[in-house]
Amino acid sequence: PLARQSAVAVSEDAGVRFLHIGGDAIQSAMRLSKPDRLELHYTRAMMGFLLFHPKPRKVLMIGLGGGSMARFLHKAFPRSRVTALDVSPEVVSAARRYFDFPADGPRLSVALEDGASWVPARPASADVILLDAFEDGAQVEALCSESFYAAAFAALTEPGVLVQNFMADD
Repeated sequence: PLARQSAVAVSEDAGVRFLHIGGDAIQSAMRLSKPDRLELHYTRAMMGFLLFHPKPRKVLMIGLGGGSMARFLHKAFPRSRVTALDVSPEVVSAARRYFDFPADGPRLSVALEDGASWVPARPASADVILLDAFEDGAQVEALCSESFYAAAFAALTEPGVLVQNFMADD
């Protein structure tokens, strides 16, 4: 690996940098020659929300990883405000150090917060919620409950979109 901080590891292969959290699974990727491009198929698929909400003003991301989706939205949508949440300071540090994730500013910020607590406290606060949080290779249980989904629905403005990554081996 290029770098390792506790369970967070960074590797490179064929001009692509990868983030691994707690194992070999790829959590994020960035092509070094095109850092603003979405390298992984699932991140491009998650941008499908743009068909339903082509000009999001407020995007909430739960799970930062290497920050590729937040960085892409920040660059491609200059009128949008992107807030990313992650519970791991090591992940945030790796995103900033190895994945060209920008510093916080008026249109982009990262909070070391748990989405299960953040979302219920902020009704009508996001046009789009991108849910991409995993713990030990599985979805975070608190982010898969009926009460969380009800809070996420309440946190969305009209017409809001929730997009969730379901990691699978196939």
